[in-house]
Order: sequence, then structure tokens, then C-alpha cells
Amino acid sequence: MLDLVEKFEDQVYGVDDLDLAMGILTTTGYQLGFDGAAYIYAPKPRDQHGSLRMPPIHKIHPNMSNWDHRYEHKEYFRFDPIYQRCLETTLPVVWSFSSDHHYIRGYTRRFTAIQNQFVSDAVKMGLRNGITIPLHLPRGEIAFVCFYSGGDNNTFLEQAKAAGNIVLLLAHHFHEAVARSLRDRVAQTMGVVLSPREYECLTFAAHGKTNEDIADLLGLKERTVRFHLNNAAEKLGATNRAHAVSKAAFMGLIGLAD
Repeated sequence: MLDLVEKFEDQVYGVDDLDLAMGILTTTGYQLGFDGAAYIYAPKPRDQHGSLRMPPIHKIHPNMSNWDHRYEHKEYFRFDPIYQRCLETTLPVVWSFSSDHHYIRGYTRRFTAIQNQFVSDAVKMGLRNGITIPLHLPRGEIAFVCFYSGGDNNTFLEQAKAAGNIVLLLAHHFHEAVARSLRDRVAQTMGVVLSPREYECLTFAAHGKTNEDIADLLGLKERTVRFHLNNAAEKLGATNRAHAVSKAAFMGLIGLAD
């Protein structure tokens, strides 16, 4: 099994396209007996009022565009009991749905009518069982890596138990590998596209560096640093450097692990 993890590392690191990385994740899941894989990334899972926000990145492979559309259109992220459980724990969440029994490890609340509808839709799409790894990241970001199956529930629970440690390693390696490309995905989703230099200057500014410091670190002239920060502020609709840093951090455009 460790050979499988090493092979996965060799393949996924250096891939700068999320879709290609998802293909590698899914193929590795096949080798463990799963039917597919899913990934969710939320740089700011809640708004300023504490309400859940739609994760800007949600991918499922093999491609299930109908499920992605339904999940977003019906705002299932607000009611998804797996998502809710993952927000509460750092431990792997094993879940299993059938016509007469729903099981999510550690989830003790009674399912609501809309949650039962969510389960019914998931089962119809072949999302009958799964193991989801929640990744609670340093600056409040949250990512979930999931392997799912449409097979027999009891068989899956044994499968998940056997593969638990392996999928935990795969989840951490996967997020580490795609973290850089997520910045651009999130920016495009929110209608803000920062250039690489603008991103670098904002990130250094967020870490307390002066314009002179940033110029030295990047080998630029100080006026060039001001140019990039001003451009970034304009794109973000910010009034000054501090406001630009604050807005970029809130949107999750800066602060990803490099």
C-alpha cells in the first residue's frame, strides 16, 4: 500500500491542473476498490454572519456534472450532513446510505426532510458510501478529499476500515500538490484575476513587508512594487494597500501554502 502512495506522489506533484490531478486521484482510488473521488475547497467556508458559503471549488470524478449542478442549484452545501460533520472534526468521516438506514460517523442529529432528499439524490447518482478526509488549514481554509462507492454498504465499511490510513495520506498529498493552482481557480470564480507579481507583492505585504523589503526580495524597483500593489488594489476594488490585503485574504486569494 505504501508503494501506491509513493507512486501517487510521483504522479500528482508537479501537475498544475486540478482536473488532471483529479484524474490521478480517481485512478488511485480505483486501485483501492473505490468508484470515484471528490474534492471540495473553501477558503472561507462561512460569511461574516456565520452562514455557510458555497465552496468555490467542488470537483467529482468520474465527471458528474449533473450532480455538481444539483449540489449548487439546490444549495445542498447548506444541508449536506457529510459537509456539516467534516466542519466539526479533523478525523476521517465514513458514511453509508441505504433506503432504510443512514450512517455518518460521529453525526448524531436527526436528518431533516431536505437532508433525506440530499441522500436520495446522492444514492441515485451512485454516491452510496464514502470516506471523506477533512483538512482544516492554518488560515481558516477547509478542504475535503473523498473516495466514494456505489456498492454494498457492509462490504464498503470493511473496505474503508482497511484503507483508512492510506486515504489519509493521499488526501494530504493531493491538497499539497494542487494548493498553488487553487489560487487561480478561486480568483476566476470570484471574478478577480491577479497577476503572479501582484499575488507575490500582496502576499509579502500581508506578512508585514514594506515596499522596500518586497523590492529587495523580488529584485524589483520600489516603484514597480507600488505599481503592482496599486493594480491589485484596483482589481479588488480596494481603497489602499491595507484594504487590498484585507480583501484578498478574506476572499482566499492570498494565504495558501506555498
